[in-house]
Formats: sequence, C-alpha cells, structure tokens
Amino acid sequence: MHDPQDRFRREEGLIKRIAMLCDFHGNLHALGAVLQDVERAEVDLVVFGGDVAAGPMPVETI
Repeated sequence: MHDPQDRFRREEGLIKRIAMLCDFHGNLHALGAVLQDVERAEVDLVVFGGDVAAGPMPVETI
C-alpha cells in the first residue's frame, strides 16, 4: 500500500524542495515572512530571482 507521506521523505544527496524568491521590492516585512515559511518548509535550496532591493527598505532587504 502507498504511504502518502512517502512524497515528503528525502533521499540523501537529492534536492527536492526549492524556494524561488523574487519581487520583494525592498519590502523587508514581506521578505521576513517568506523566509519564515521557507525555514518551516525545510527547503533544500533558495533561489533569488531579482527585484529584491528597489523599494522602501533596500539596504535592510539585501
């Protein structure tokens, strides 16, 4: 019988969970919330796609 939890099991050496983060536009609060979600999801790789700093808090966001 198939265990539904099998899809959450990881094999050693394989990347299975990737978080693609982009378009924060200097919104530090949004970035913080997303990073908390990423940590809870036990993501293996985080990729930043751009448009991170242009906005109200560019230095803090970077």
